[in-house]
This record gives sequence, structure tokens and C-alpha cells, in this order.
Amino acid sequence: SDTPDFVCSLNNLRFPSIKADVIRVQVSGEERSAATIWAESKTTKAQWKLKVDDISKHGPNGFPSEVIFKLLKSALETLDNPPPTINDTDPSIDATTVSGNLKLKLTLNISGMWKPEFEFVLQTIELDTIEVLKAHLRDAQDEIKALKESKSESAYLSVCSRTAAANQQMVAWNGTTANLMINTHFERSADNTTITIKKRGVYQINCRLGQTNSANGQCMALLINGAVVAQCLQADANNFQNTAHITEVLEIAAGSTLTVRCGANSNSLADQLQNRLSIVLLQAL
Repeated sequence: SDTPDFVCSLNNLRFPSIKADVIRVQVSGEERSAATIWAESKTTKAQWKLKVDDISKHGPNGFPSEVIFKLLKSALETLDNPPPTINDTDPSIDATTVSGNLKLKLTLNISGMWKPEFEFVLQTIELDTIEVLKAHLRDAQDEIKALKESKSESAYLSVCSRTAAANQQMVAWNGTTANLMINTHFERSADNTTITIKKRGVYQINCRLGQTNSANGQCMALLINGAVVAQCLQADANNFQNTAHITEVLEIAAGSTLTVRCGANSNSLADQLQNRLSIVLLQAL
């Protein structure tokens, strides 16, 4: 038969209640009405396992097994790679240790009116030396994979602006010289004011903006998802031209948007050589 949709394997989960530990979780099954959940602590090498063949034993009646297993997978994947914003109706999951066992709690949200919970208590597996060595080997394989991916995955964006932006207006990165962009990681909006980060990672952001300023207290600002994350204060008050700089290293979620807001009391300069935004992927996550 076809592999059920809920099958998944995630190697680096940090549950809210036990953030000090990193947990592997695998959900497997050969049929849609039953699943086996296996977990392993990457810190202690403890392992737990549970076969679920009657979903009604773990939560309210009336829910099809396959639906709950799919929601379990969705919650685990969201924990592994959180989106920029999580909807209130999305399922959530947490884990706690109880008498040496591992309890997973899946919480659903039905239209904000009802939040049914499903609990899966995974039982401790007694391990011999071979199994412990296998656990260490899995860790080594994860590290090798991460090292290969970090070396092979590189991404960068470098764009300039050729039009003036008024005070508090988003800068349009519409220049025509020396533009570089890796399309797998970045996307520029139709009006050129917004850069979408398509893959989660740690990025270095450098922004330079030439401006004409005529009042103290103005700030060029870097915004992620509409929220200011960094500012550069402008202090010239005699209508002088100056250059504002921002350099930041940030962990950015996939799907996040990046904009730069002009902070000059007059305007930014319409000069491609003065205005530059560069983003470099330091580490993929």
C-alpha cells in the first residue's frame, strides 16, 4: 500500500517545555489507521516508543485517526521550521518527561471555541551498548550532513536604488547597476520596495543610504515583517548630505519580508553609488 501522508522524520526538535534538549521524532506506519511514534534525546540518548492503533484512547472521540496523525505531523514540522507567523488555528505540540517516559501533547484549535488535546505517552526503551552506539552514529551523520549543506548552500543579494525616497517612505531598490540576486533565496516585489527571504537562515544585512537631512532625530530603519529591527540615527540639522549605514546579523524565518525606510527629514539621494542593500546567507537552518 502507499505510504501514509503522516509519515515524517525530524532530527532537531526543541519542545517549549524541554528546550534544553534536542529530540528526534519519527512517525511511521504502514496503514492509515495506526502509527508508531519513536523519539530519541540527542543529549542523553534515551529512546521512547509508542504504537497508536486506537486514537480514541489518546483524546476525544469522533476524530478519524488519519486526520490526527496528519495534524501531528503538521505540528512537528511547524516546530522544526516555524513560519514568520503562526495562525491561532494551527495545531501545536509540546513534550514533557513523566516518570522517565516522554509525553507528547497535541493541541488542536477548532474555530477558537474548542481546543481538544491528544496525549501520546511514549514508553522508555531499554538500550544496550549497540543501540547507544547507533545513536551516536546518527548524531555524527547529522553533523556531516549539516556541514555539507552549510558549505554547498550560499546565497546573496546586492541591489541599489536610483530614485529618491521621501522621509518615512520605503526605499525602492530599482537600480540598474551591479545587481545580484539568487532567486532560490530572495524575491523582489513588483514595486522594488520589499525583499522576501524564501529560506530560513542566519543572514548578514548591510544597508547604505545617501540622504539630505534638515532636522535632528531622524532614523533610517531596517524592518522585518513590518517591525523595526535596527535604526541609524541622523544628526545633521543644516540640510547637509550624509550617509546612513546599518549592519545586522539576524536569524530570519522563511517567508519573511525585509524593507528599508528612509529616515532623512528631506529625502534620500537619487544616486545608485550611494544607495546599496546587500544580504548574505551565513548559515542555512
